[in-house]
Amino acid sequence: MASALREALRTLGYANPYHGYSCLENPDDCVHWYLALSAKYDGIGKPFGRKEFDTIIGECQALCGDFPVACFGPELIKAYPEAKVILTYRDVEEWHQSVGRTVHYLVSSRLWAAGARVARALGMQSAWVRPTWLKIWEGFFEGDFQNNGRRAFCEHYMLIKQLVPARNLLIFHVREGWRPLCEFLGQPVPSTPFPRGNDPQSYHRRFVTLMLYGNHGLLYMLASIAGLIFLVWMILFVRA
Repeated sequence: MASALREALRTLGYANPYHGYSCLENPDDCVHWYLALSAKYDGIGKPFGRKEFDTIIGECQALCGDFPVACFGPELIKAYPEAKVILTYRDVEEWHQSVGRTVHYLVSSRLWAAGARVARALGMQSAWVRPTWLKIWEGFFEGDFQNNGRRAFCEHYMLIKQLVPARNLLIFHVREGWRPLCEFLGQPVPSTPFPRGNDPQSYHRRFVTLMLYGNHGLLYMLASIAGLIFLVWMILFVRA
């Protein structure tokens, strides 16, 4: 649902809507999110306010409230009181199953754990991605998504509904399409169909692609190391 909303906001002309994918596209962000999560859930460091959030999302015209953004609903509402908030809703069981097949599956993946160890050994910024998501799971779901996920979902929904003034709040389901969203944002209704969200297979493919080929991706780093080794070999042996 968040991915559908991200594409919808892009279609409406909002630049760089922030989404969970953004952490994979820009793994440097995870360093900041990890600090923010540590301050919130562990009491380590300074809690984030507008100045600190601006270092991550200052160039974004919209936020899509999946993770890690969802962890900071109250803090973001306080930091940006003028913002309009689109509170998406869906059946809690449907949401729980969807997250279980996508994000939770990857957070629990031994393959991702192994890849994170390689990234850490190579000194890659993407090494921060998995610790950030583990911190999200430990904090937002108290370390147990299967048993606490539904409750956390409902509590988050009710909290955001209570914190946002009615004039700034739209309660929205993507099945409603363009009209309520555009009326709330004061935008013309596009002629194109409303975007669709990701199925689990698409999510996994996108995740793997970003981790391998994205900014500071694993293959990028390995290629850089191979190039450096080749350069050293040329200097040492070809000129000899």
